[in-house]
Amino acid sequence: MTELSDTQLLELAAAQNAGGDWAAAESSYRRLLATRPRDPSVLRELGVLAIRGGLSLLSNVGLPELAAFTRAGYVRLAALRAGLRARRQASPLVDADRFTRGIEAAYRAIWRDFCGREAAR
Repeated sequence: MTELSDTQLLELAAAQNAGGDWAAAESSYRRLLATRPRDPSVLRELGVLAIRGGLSLLSNVGLPELAAFTRAGYVRLAALRAGLRARRQASPLVDADRFTRGIEAAYRAIWRDFCGREAAR
């Protein structure tokens, strides 16, 4: 592969970014960062890619509303985060007794199903 100049690499990264090939664009920007570690334009573009990646992830798991772009958005997320511990503690994920009853019920149902199939033989 022919070694690209910084200018060519920057143009390539911008084209990859514009075309939606963010993984390739990130790779190109990181190559640039190796030669221009304090270049604000390279650092800014890597930041933009990180934001796009985060927004893509949140959108794909059905939570685009968790992306914040303004001060008010960050304040809203901070309030949500403040109540997160209490919500988690109240959820079935950390209720060991409830989880145990649920898993035991599932095991009993599996066992009954297995025994029913064995009896039918």
